[in-house]
Amino acid sequence: NLLLPIFLWQSQRWWKLLALIASVLIVLSDSTSALVCGVAAWGWWAWRTLPRRTAIGLLLMVGIGTAWWILSHPQWLNPSGRVEAWSAFWQHYMVGDGKQQITGAGLGRIMGDSALNLPGWPKVGGDVFRHAHCEFFQVLIEQGVIGLGLVGWALWDAWWHWWQLPRTAVSSILAGMGIVFLLAASINNIAHYWMLASLGLLVYSGIYALSAQQRTA
Repeated sequence: NLLLPIFLWQSQRWWKLLALIASVLIVLSDSTSALVCGVAAWGWWAWRTLPRRTAIGLLLMVGIGTAWWILSHPQWLNPSGRVEAWSAFWQHYMVGDGKQQITGAGLGRIMGDSALNLPGWPKVGGDVFRHAHCEFFQVLIEQGVIGLGLVGWALWDAWWHWWQLPRTAVSSILAGMGIVFLLAASINNIAHYWMLASLGLLVYSGIYALSAQQRTA
């Protein structure tokens, strides 16, 4: 999904074929989050490259089709224990228990506590949750409102710098990758895998690199 914007904005047609193959593999993964991220990547490309009315019509059709697909296939609505896990983490870390909601419970705390077999610790399929499956909630738990506030400021500042950039293929690719990364981070642990996290860092640093280049041009 993170590479889809790169494929879509290439001028050679065979890149579009590669994007289609990647999209088929996304559907075959039976992952709702992957499907939503893939649709977002294609939607962003359509919004930036097609005539506005065409893009709106296409996005409406794709949105309705995606919603129908998910609703008609119950296995796609399985949250894999996330809702129960979020509730358990909220009770464990954010309500009492002597934790510091302002500064957080400490980096790596969820991973460390997952090995302690604590009562009520969330599980799915017999495996314990070793992360919150939501990067923003994970930051709130481990780094508190201060850490989450800093993350929010960093994202806002990156968006502001992107907004000042010329609407080139490169800036559109970075925005598309950023949209996919943020969507995945909302319902998964994408930042915990170094290869995926490095692509997110590429987006973040790329925006500032383009911004600096524009100021010196």
